[in-house]
Amino acid sequence: MPFTIEKSVQFTRDIEGAFVYIAADNLDIAVHFLVAVEESLEMLAEHPMIGSGYRFEQEKLVGLRIWRVKGLKTI
Repeated sequence: MPFTIEKSVQFTRDIEGAFVYIAADNLDIAVHFLVAVEESLEMLAEHPMIGSGYRFEQEKLVGLRIWRVKGLKTI
């Protein structure tokens, strides 16, 4: 049974902001971005230990793992 992903208000604002920024140049890519984010969240809900461990300096982030949104390329 998959876990539930809780999206913070800040997360939602950031994703919406990224969508608007991308959509100003290319709506199709912006939609692809949203779909890729949702698919990645579903994958994380099903497999919460995927991703790589990362050494964060902030104590509250110790043990946090990172996972790239699949299907997107970095610039």
